[in-house]
Amino acid sequence: MIPDTYLQPNPKGVMITYKQPKVIWLNSAFATSSVSSGNTYYSFTFDLNPFQLTNIANLKVISYISDESSAKPIIIKVDGFLYDANSTWNSDKEAYPTLYVNHTGVASQMPNNQFVMTLSPQQVTRLTLYLSSSFSARNAGFTISGGKGNFIIGLLIEEYL
Repeated sequence: MIPDTYLQPNPKGVMITYKQPKVIWLNSAFATSSVSSGNTYYSFTFDLNPFQLTNIANLKVISYISDESSAKPIIIKVDGFLYDANSTWNSDKEAYPTLYVNHTGVASQMPNNQFVMTLSPQQVTRLTLYLSSSFSARNAGFTISGGKGNFIIGLLIEEYL
């Protein structure tokens, strides 16, 4: 368990809670299914070993690795979780919350992966990731220039105990 200290308005001033971390590594090569057209990928679905979230939890990306060599943005959205709608922000018409934004194939990357989703208690069995390389076009997909089009993404779930 990881202690998480935060200020609480009470007579003692500080209250310590604990978070139980859970890391999920997803490799697109082992996705249950994917939607693609040629070398443009739109979504990947993963069947997971079922696990239970009994309390509120935070979800964020801790790692993203791909074999993409050309410089372009990647936007990853997620489906398959019950979440607090106030904890995420979307400016498009798709209802999937944005989980990760980055530029791939750039030597000096500045990832904007500060997105954190608050998850509700639930049992998780399946997860779908939607990919896009456009900030303006809907359902643009993500074109892999070379290689097999694989990526690995690490998701951190911190459940409050």
